[in-house]
Amino acid sequence: MRTLIKSRLKTRDYDFVLADGLHGVINIPHTDVPIVLNCHNVEWLILERYAAVQRNLAKKVYARIEARRMREAERTTCDRIAVALACSKIDRALLLELRPGLPIFVVPNCVDTDYITPNPTVSRLESEPTLIFQGVMDWYPNCDAVKFFANEIFPAIRREFPRARFVVAGRNPSSELRQSFAAIPGVEVTGTVADIRPYLSEASLVVVPLRIGSGTRLKILESAAAGKPIVSTSLGVEGLDFHSHKEIVIADEPDSFAREVISLLRNPQRRKALGDAARERVVRSYSQEALRQALNAALVKVVGEPAIAGGTAQ
Repeated sequence: MRTLIKSRLKTRDYDFVLADGLHGVINIPHTDVPIVLNCHNVEWLILERYAAVQRNLAKKVYARIEARRMREAERTTCDRIAVALACSKIDRALLLELRPGLPIFVVPNCVDTDYITPNPTVSRLESEPTLIFQGVMDWYPNCDAVKFFANEIFPAIRREFPRARFVVAGRNPSSELRQSFAAIPGVEVTGTVADIRPYLSEASLVVVPLRIGSGTRLKILESAAAGKPIVSTSLGVEGLDFHSHKEIVIADEPDSFAREVISLLRNPQRRKALGDAARERVVRSYSQEALRQALNAALVKVVGEPAIAGGTAQ
């Protein structure tokens, strides 16, 4: 890969090289062409948060060592690049600690709000609520989140709603993950789904019980675009401009998380109000047009003029 990139850089003059993530910089040879780094996450922070919830002492120590090494790798990478793109103000501040003065622009994650829209025609009986978590299931923070919810939160919800379902929708769930849920009534693991929209349409509400991660969560933006009420941990909604109890409900402890879900399940009017407000927020702040404007502002710093024309980011 390094040889290929080096060869390609010799074929013409480029305005910049876009590295999509920290690991993308590794194979870029020394060059005078400016490097723009798209930061999906602050990588060392994920390892720190993994260590914080890990009960196995050996894994905890290992993760803390790796976190320090990753932080140094990110600092070294920031010394090579001309501009960084962060998906939240929180990530921008953390990256500035690594290299003060680095031009870092907040370019938010976005969703296609014309593709994902509210579908009010699909509903289940109030006595049979469906809670959904969507995300790739070979990503450890997602696995930790669904295990945390299924084991420590969902049983309290099932006591109030014995026919409640918890649907885990996402690709590559391990056999170990499936087996861990086999003894928990009401939990369903779908595996890969061709289209998340029917699952969102059927959901009474969306849960985002994340305890590990960085960046911002597309699962929240997709759910909001679908007009769904969302209950999330503080970390789950971190970096997103959603207001608690107006556009989302935030709870961090198992008991409070369960209480908020139960309260919403008992109040369809409040669920609709939260879902409508969430939809308005994502259209206003996290649509493709918002992405286009933010990305152009960043790339002007590199090339001196808007790099993306028209109304849709390519």
